[in-house]
Amino acid sequence: MKPQKKKCPICKKNDCFIKSKQCIKCYLRLVKENKKKFYCADCGKIITYKHLRCKSCSSKKYNWIRGLTKKTDSRIANYSKFLSKSRKGKNNPFFGKTHSEKQKKKWKKERTLNKHPRWKGGKILHKCSDGQVYILIKNPHHPYTNYHGYVLEHRLVMEKKLGRFLKSTEIVHHKDGNTLNNKISNLKIFKSNRKHSHFHNLNKQRDKNGRFKKKT
Repeated sequence: MKPQKKKCPICKKNDCFIKSKQCIKCYLRLVKENKKKFYCADCGKIITYKHLRCKSCSSKKYNWIRGLTKKTDSRIANYSKFLSKSRKGKNNPFFGKTHSEKQKKKWKKERTLNKHPRWKGGKILHKCSDGQVYILIKNPHHPYTNYHGYVLEHRLVMEKKLGRFLKSTEIVHHKDGNTLNNKISNLKIFKSNRKHSHFHNLNKQRDKNGRFKKKT
């Protein structure tokens, strides 16, 4: 049988919480009026405002949250002493040894791209400075990859249709304005950025002086 909760003696509506004699609403109201004493939830000592436990009780239960180090925490210090005897210095079986270059190259071949256990298809989303989001695909052997070996997906789709690599000056345009829709029917190629910008500026309104109007 679960113990029955006591009702608040002040409001006689809500149940009491934790080890307090009032409900939460009455407890907070008394705190604002400075008529409430604060006690430790474990030992019952009087403590300062906004603390659930005193220093001695909190150090027993929450000492890992206090940012302890090897010097301050006895459990870590004892464990480090045990490790220093069995694994430190010459007692370590790998002491003075290094992996050969053949072994390093073997690991690189076995754990690259889709052979890596954390491979997720090689697709990521990239947000540009103008706020548009593009899809990047991992392709380190492409001549126009970025620093991390990724290429824009819409350029790869256009290259597959044309059967050649795109030039650095050529721009691929999305017809519906959705940069995530990289179907070939939604793509259009421009020879230069000048023609691409001219295509976008055709539908923009101009003022009397021929300047573009600001968006409102």
